[in-house]
Amino acid sequence: MSPASYRAAPSRVGLTILPRRATNPQTRGLAHAPQLAFTPLAMRHCPRMRTKLGPMDNSDIFICIDHVGYAVLNLDDAIEFHTKKLGWRLLHRETNEEQGVEEAMLGTSEQLPQSAQVQLLAPLNDSSTIAKWIANNGGKGGIQQVCYRVADIDKASEQLRSAGVRLLYTEPKIGTGGSRIQFAHPKDTGGILLEIVEPVAGGHHA
Repeated sequence: MSPASYRAAPSRVGLTILPRRATNPQTRGLAHAPQLAFTPLAMRHCPRMRTKLGPMDNSDIFICIDHVGYAVLNLDDAIEFHTKKLGWRLLHRETNEEQGVEEAMLGTSEQLPQSAQVQLLAPLNDSSTIAKWIANNGGKGGIQQVCYRVADIDKASEQLRSAGVRLLYTEPKIGTGGSRIQFAHPKDTGGILLEIVEPVAGGHHA
């Protein structure tokens, strides 16, 4: 069976046998031919598969997805919903006067260094960016932005600008926990408000 016939399967185990109608002339008489499906776990432990797919190199700009930001009407209510009903844990909470938001970071009990978090953002006043976003969204909350983590935000900003991506700030602003943040213009990212963040050493994401 050639590697081209592999088909990914949504499985949490490393290797899955999937039935599929045979296309090989030697097995065409069979109703179905078993097929190996390599999941990410299997690829991680299979050097041959890693070689075929090629190594992933994300060291130039981004490290990982840092968080997804939700605009919410009331921060206390949103925290209660996400922690008591969805099982997230409150990792950090603060007020950012410059950004005009009250915010909270949510994660899991075993938060790994590259684990993504959920950020809840509530407006402090009607003139804040989050308040305007909620107003434009019909007075409802929702997914407001996605954030990518970087090791060096100045380098990342330079690379993005060189690629023709417009950034909202001339210089990075201060975000959650003293992190440095920047935003890419939605018109250059397919309508997505893309935040990039350089966390402080040992601090909270974003």
